[in-house]
Amino acid sequence: MISTSTLKPIKLYSLNTPNVAKVFILLELLELPYESIKVNIANGDQFKDDFIKINPNSKIPAIVDPNVPEGKSPIVLFESGNILIYLAKTYANGKYLPNETTHTQEHYEVLGWVFFQMASLGPNLGQYTHYSKYAEVKYEYPIKRHYNEVRRLFHVLERQLIKHAYVAGDELTIADIAIYPWSKFINTLPDITEQDYPKLYEYHNRIAQLPAVQTYKKYDDELTAQRTAFTAEQRKILFGRDK
Repeated sequence: MISTSTLKPIKLYSLNTPNVAKVFILLELLELPYESIKVNIANGDQFKDDFIKINPNSKIPAIVDPNVPEGKSPIVLFESGNILIYLAKTYANGKYLPNETTHTQEHYEVLGWVFFQMASLGPNLGQYTHYSKYAEVKYEYPIKRHYNEVRRLFHVLERQLIKHAYVAGDELTIADIAIYPWSKFINTLPDITEQDYPKLYEYHNRIAQLPAVQTYKKYDDELTAQRTAFTAEQRKILFGRDK
């Protein structure tokens, strides 16, 4: 792995969200220097011109990595899965993401589970949470639709964890770092118990003990303690913007 002693801090544009948690945890695991820059998404910081230059989609997280050869522009990245892959390839030397040349099957197995989270688990959990918690009118169909799909996806993870210690095999990888910040919300869903998903619950307990995850939890707890109910204007920014 690259020595971190001479590296400049990576800028992490963040708040306490599951997608930010992925990048935060990997930076901690890799012991990379970084600066966490708060983006207040409820107040619309993500739509300001300076941030749009970093992420044209106005979402967090995003990173700016200044550790490039002299004369080159810093690496600017958005989309959490993309950032995980970049950090693992650049700084982990095969740890958390097996080498694609020497461990081809394992490499793409990890990426498959990263995309499982990006395409299925994250969007469905996000939509379930929105319709069941934040929507002003609670419609049964979308709540039930996304709830059932999330339960199905948890069963997919349960079957994997019966076979392996971690989602993509027997070593911690960026697949786990992508999935854990979302799947741990199993505790917020109704009518689900540990008996339904014993391996998944055990996995959550194990991942939660990692020092990098504990560090993120402190960050999350601090910001959660400061959170207040959304105002009408903040709800419009978060849920009603069309451009």
